[in-house]
Amino acid sequence: MATLIRKLPFYEKHTPLRVAGQELVILPRQIIVWVSIESPELASIGPDAPRFPAVLDNGYNEDFIIRQEQVLRWTQLPLHRLRAVDSQEVHGQKVPVFPANLWLHRNQPRQRDEFSDRPPFWLPLDEGIAVCPAGMKNAPRLPLLGVRALRRSRLQLHVDYDDCHVSIRTTTWLSRLFRLFG
Repeated sequence: MATLIRKLPFYEKHTPLRVAGQELVILPRQIIVWVSIESPELASIGPDAPRFPAVLDNGYNEDFIIRQEQVLRWTQLPLHRLRAVDSQEVHGQKVPVFPANLWLHRNQPRQRDEFSDRPPFWLPLDEGIAVCPAGMKNAPRLPLLGVRALRRSRLQLHVDYDDCHVSIRTTTWLSRLFRLFG
């Protein structure tokens, strides 16, 4: 079992966060993970791939959603060259889903914004990432990483509400075997 996110803190108060020269405010109890998205034809992530924050949202049932302006500002994904492969309904409005690879960056234990030297973990997506068009009302303020992406990777999420931290681990083949026959 590999630990991907180790004792990642979340806070009971508003906290500042800076990404690509932009100051953000993280709301109380929002669990922030750092991710990268890359073109679907790339099998690995480059060392210069930009990282950006996403809210780990176990109430979001899909893979990943982001605003178009965040894609343009925070990533190198050539959205203008990609063709939508599907759509997803968000607050009664259809938004396009574009093919992309999503990578989860490992943190330093007990640090939200400091990273491990270990490589990021690839999260396979069903179709890709949902992108809310510019100006869409009710689009999430920050990108959301949903339960479908975690489930597809067979990850284990542990939230310690007493100590205000989160850990994410891969499952072992042995634990999957016990679930099958247990």
